[in-house]
Amino acid sequence: MPAGLKDLSAALAAFVQFFALDPYLVEAGAQASPPHPAAPSIPVEEALARLSAGERDAFLLRLARGEPHLSLTLNRRLQELVGKPKAHSNSDARRTWGELQAIATGLREGAEQRKREAAEAKRIQELEAFAPRAAEAWREVDTLIQRKTARAYDEATSLLLRLRDLAAYRNQLTDFQTRLAELQAQYPKRPSLLERLRRVAQVK
Repeated sequence: MPAGLKDLSAALAAFVQFFALDPYLVEAGAQASPPHPAAPSIPVEEALARLSAGERDAFLLRLARGEPHLSLTLNRRLQELVGKPKAHSNSDARRTWGELQAIATGLREGAEQRKREAAEAKRIQELEAFAPRAAEAWREVDTLIQRKTARAYDEATSLLLRLRDLAAYRNQLTDFQTRLAELQAQYPKRPSLLERLRRVAQVK
């Protein structure tokens, strides 16, 4: 498992996005991904001391001649002398493809469950906020129906759907269906309205 998956660089994050990699699969890999090894903290003076006398003289000569970008070359050479950190070799950092897929599936299902729970919590919050104006909403439904326009019927239908959801939440669906049936009986010669009321009655 490569190091640093818990903290993707900008380049790796762009790579994941460009190739549309499964983010849950990346997260599954990150669980066993070791952190990036820290760079060795050896003072520059000590690194310079590791240069041979001939190599130091050669660098000084190149400096005196004004060689461009010499500092980059010198720093690269010092890094070679200091040595790179050893790679992480913990066997816990290994995952089979099947293990990664199983972990990713669990992460995805957990995220989807949290999303459903958040949506349900939001729906209940909205219903509870709507509840105090339920009686007013019924009166508004009557007012909209009297306008006899398709737009007004649509607005009335939208309110009825909210009232139906509230009734289901309060276990008062029977009372709602009774009032809805009364509306249907009150306007038997309005086919456009009746069609909308039937759709409201059929919503589960």
